[in-house]
Amino acid sequence: MSDIKTEFFPFKGGLDLMTPPIALDPGKCFDAQNYEPVITGGYARIYGFERFDGHQSPSTASYWILPATISGTINIGDTVTGATSGATAKVLAIYVGVVGEVAQNYLVVGRLSGVFVSGENLTDSGVQAVTTGTAQQNGALLPLDDANYTLLAANDLRTSISAVPGSGSVRGVKYYNGNVYAFRDNIGATAALMYKATSTGWSQVNFGLEIKLTTLVKSATVTMTTASPTVVTDTAHGMAAGQPVQFSISAGGTLPTGIAANFTYYLVPTITANTFEIAATLGGTPINVTGAGSGTITCTAMGNNIYAGNTITGVTSGATATVAASLLMTGSWTTNLVGTLVIASQTGTFQSGEILSVGNLLLATTASAAVQITRLPGGQMEFCNINFSGSATGYKMYGVDGVNPAFEFDGANYVPIHTGATVDTPAHVINFKEMLFLAQGGNLNVSSIANPYNYDANQSAGVIGVGDLITGFVPQGGTYVTGSTMAIFSTGHMFTLYGSSVANFNLITSIWDMGFSPFTMQTVSNDTYGWTSRGIQTVISTLTFGDFDYNSVSHEIQTLINKKQGLAISSTSLHQKNQYRVYFSDGTGLAVGLTGQTPNGIMPLNYGLNVRCICTDTNAAGQEVTYFGSDNGFVYQDNVGTSLDGNPIEAWLRLPFNHSKSPRVRKRYRRAVFEGYVNAYAQVNFSYDLGYGDPNVQPSAPVPDTSLGGASGYWDQFTWDQFTWDSQVVGTPQISLQGTEKNISFLLYSNYAQFQPHTFQGLTLIYSPQRLER
Repeated sequence: MSDIKTEFFPFKGGLDLMTPPIALDPGKCFDAQNYEPVITGGYARIYGFERFDGHQSPSTASYWILPATISGTINIGDTVTGATSGATAKVLAIYVGVVGEVAQNYLVVGRLSGVFVSGENLTDSGVQAVTTGTAQQNGALLPLDDANYTLLAANDLRTSISAVPGSGSVRGVKYYNGNVYAFRDNIGATAALMYKATSTGWSQVNFGLEIKLTTLVKSATVTMTTASPTVVTDTAHGMAAGQPVQFSISAGGTLPTGIAANFTYYLVPTITANTFEIAATLGGTPINVTGAGSGTITCTAMGNNIYAGNTITGVTSGATATVAASLLMTGSWTTNLVGTLVIASQTGTFQSGEILSVGNLLLATTASAAVQITRLPGGQMEFCNINFSGSATGYKMYGVDGVNPAFEFDGANYVPIHTGATVDTPAHVINFKEMLFLAQGGNLNVSSIANPYNYDANQSAGVIGVGDLITGFVPQGGTYVTGSTMAIFSTGHMFTLYGSSVANFNLITSIWDMGFSPFTMQTVSNDTYGWTSRGIQTVISTLTFGDFDYNSVSHEIQTLINKKQGLAISSTSLHQKNQYRVYFSDGTGLAVGLTGQTPNGIMPLNYGLNVRCICTDTNAAGQEVTYFGSDNGFVYQDNVGTSLDGNPIEAWLRLPFNHSKSPRVRKRYRRAVFEGYVNAYAQVNFSYDLGYGDPNVQPSAPVPDTSLGGASGYWDQFTWDQFTWDSQVVGTPQISLQGTEKNISFLLYSNYAQFQPHTFQGLTLIYSPQRLER
């Protein structure tokens, strides 16, 4: 008998389409779908995704086994009611079991409400059955039945979940403050709307109204008494105590002694309809005038801040509203004011050109009526959750889409942000050094520090031009606040922004002429990954001032990269999995895994639909959650469940032809032992191929009714077998092998909707060396 040898090789390295077959590491694969690289090594079949609108998640569904004697007609999909208990449930399946050699009917039910009692009638348009026991939650005896019934319950919940109302693709989806928000064009594609996921489905968010502001305009000719204190006469002035005012004099005249020009005074409480007294400070002592002066005196009311939460009143219209947000874009509240107020609703109707008061203080003049806030249709959205206030509850959502002005959202109020640019439709947004950066074409509009509303160059805001279409930006060497630099990506270059404010920013152009596709830049393990014309690149900071090194991580799949050029549409980083994922407009994607900061493999994904927009965040429980929107109008939660929204997850691994470091020695193959684990229960089909797929080595057999993509020249006919895999700490499913050749390749294949993910970590090959091939 020949010597028996064993060889263990770990699964690592991912897909490799470029290395010659004879030189391929046996732990890599030359074809794969819907397996992902694992941080600690191995390949895991991916979790699925499921539609989402705030209703109960299908992946959390339960079923119950209810024994009953059926006397009438019960159909799958019926709702049965307990005549005694009042409990209700929906019938998902019916089967017959045997109890003590006696046949027993069992109902598999979902959506159970209440508690059924044994011996009660089950009604469904009349009495149809009698219970013979109580309902047992997830009570199947066999793991396979448990998986099948759980899928039935999940599919039933799935029918209650709706697409985002409207038409076309989901424009954006964002997780913010424990809630999921989505944007989609309306039915007529005339406007874009915002929705919040709730326990009853999608609920539209009211955008509110917007009032444009300009500087307070109110002045009048007045007279002053030479008295202690002085009395100012201003017929029907309409002002209240605390109102700031300034005085000026006609040409050639002089103000009364004790009054200074362009100095701010404040009305004191001694006020009549036509007269008032003034103080030099708010709430101060009334001042005296000792000399009459000469000329015509003009009193000008001075504007002041309007704050969120204030109640404003239109002095002319009498309309009132509570301010949701107050935006000072340029100028100040006293001079050259350009700003807006956002209100949820109005009582009455504000007029353009009227004075606004708060608590009888006159503060600003309207430059428009209260206009309904709307969004134009189209665009692809990008978001950041940013805290400019420093408080624990100060995070707000900021978003752009390349079609509308940027906006802020605090969970209740949608606030358009106007930069004053001629074309004010930024496509990319980020926070860097406590400033909001908005990319518009080749320009960066930079807000004032800690004030995302203000874009006045006199208040530390500014514009930075890069000379190329900006596609995104990512801080380098730290967080959005502490990052030492910011990488700015464009269609043809990368730029590095140094500095901490507009006053000292320094923009350096990279020496590398390489453009990055929009919506593909992500940070994973402190490095930035993105999609370029050369494939997936990582940006690594160097010690050379003003530049970064690039490193391609996708050269081993370059032939696949070439086919995907021009198709990249979105990306995300999964920090708990340490992965970068990029998605394409053909429904596929790539998962780049990392161990530490070192890539450990790239694996192809196939979702069967487009991941048009995507977000990943952390919920209140510290769990990473991912949501994406697609072209069909649905939002999906990713990395959950056992199916692709009810459809099977078709997954396979095609391992290289392994020659066990003896490419010319023939070997008799005896057994393969797989190392790995499964979350609960799985079924996996397997096959193997010998001698680079030599059809003379192994008799062919029909392939099951499935389509396995990839390098079909290596394999087209297989004899299939199957192992079932129950939950263990380390599972070691084994398969017997027959045949003698120089090398062997394995195919692992599954196409199921009900089974939890499984992970393959490696393989032990048992074989006997034979003669040298001549």
